[in-house]
Amino acid sequence: MGEVDSEKRDKANQALEGLCREDAEPKALLLRHIICGLERRELSDWDLTADCVESAGSEVEKILGRPWLTLKRQYVHQRFFPWGQVDFLPRFVWHGLPYLQMERLFDRVELGGDGVSRPCLAHDAWILWMTGMLWGGTFNSRYQIVMREAMRSDERELRRCAVRAFGRAWGEQLMAWQRVGKEAEALRFTSNLRRVLFWHSVRKTPLRTLFSWVGHWLTELKHHLFPPFPWVAVLGPDGSGKSSVINGIQEQLKTMRVGVRLMHWRPNVFSKKKEVAAGVVSNPHGQKAHGSVTSFAKLVMLMVDWWLGFLFASRHARAKAQVWVSDRYYNDLLVDPIRYRYGASLWPARLIFRLCPKPDKVIVLTGDPEVIHARKQEVTFEELERQLDAYEKVAANLGQRAVLVDAGAPLEVVVKNGMDAVKAAFKNRPGGWG
Repeated sequence: MGEVDSEKRDKANQALEGLCREDAEPKALLLRHIICGLERRELSDWDLTADCVESAGSEVEKILGRPWLTLKRQYVHQRFFPWGQVDFLPRFVWHGLPYLQMERLFDRVELGGDGVSRPCLAHDAWILWMTGMLWGGTFNSRYQIVMREAMRSDERELRRCAVRAFGRAWGEQLMAWQRVGKEAEALRFTSNLRRVLFWHSVRKTPLRTLFSWVGHWLTELKHHLFPPFPWVAVLGPDGSGKSSVINGIQEQLKTMRVGVRLMHWRPNVFSKKKEVAAGVVSNPHGQKAHGSVTSFAKLVMLMVDWWLGFLFASRHARAKAQVWVSDRYYNDLLVDPIRYRYGASLWPARLIFRLCPKPDKVIVLTGDPEVIHARKQEVTFEELERQLDAYEKVAANLGQRAVLVDAGAPLEVVVKNGMDAVKAAFKNRPGGWG
């Protein structure tokens, strides 16, 4: 589980390098110079730019197949494959504000000894430095060697990039830091540099800057209103292997460079802990149930919690390359109300849960009660049989949203079946492969 598919990644590397050959059309460049031991890591993504990223992306899909998800932003077109991530950068901008001119980039292309076209070393170093600082407020020390080599071989072009993006005063200051190997010093002035980039761009091209800046935020708004990454819930009794399956899915998504925002039972918007671990519940029926009035009040609070979590925490995470995975969710109360100290009739819960936001997919782990009970004995065998029957009824009521998975199969098979459900959830999101 979670093993990197080296064969497919090697094929991808060959295909992407082929796209960056001197005579290839459309013209594409592979970013990141491989010098002085700076090599691609096992789970690294591929960063490219092209004179027409739409055509280049189509060529990639012809060779490598359809990705699970294609996510297009103003500054990057991301393709998420089961074996990794491929990024095409149509422009080098921060919030729509350019820090490197594309015309200049393609004027200074270098052809390596391997026949692959790359930006000149000065541009590659500038992209590494500015992208990390402007977008993330970071500087990766691994790139220090690229900075040193670029400064040695083409200081003039580096200075030109700095002055054109930030003006003479700040451009010279950035160069002063780079001459003494203190690129990270610029991080203390990230906010200042972002403001300078904005106003310097406004003075040069006011209308273009305004439209580009507004366009960036409209795209971000669209991704937050209609998140491209799915919400997947996992249900099942104690002993069905929910934690193991979730860990397996998390490892598989890591290969795709997709993060996981993990949640147990509810978002807990009103708690100081943003993510609550599932932990081990040794006696889920050990506490007395609440009365009907308290139970109903808690149902209402649960619905409010889910809506706030869905509208804010969920949408933001799922707009930023994270799958929202919930270990149990509100429908679990219909199966095991005593676990949640619910003491009222189930019909108000069913009514309120119809008003709650719904996952893209629900993985329901079922199977042979004897196999599951042998793993954990938190409840009696008779109660486990009742719960398994109830989970199957929940799955039937959810229709195509639910996927029944046999928890008694080998873990690798269970995780694979779970990933098939995740793939189906991706398919139904904006930009999904369907």
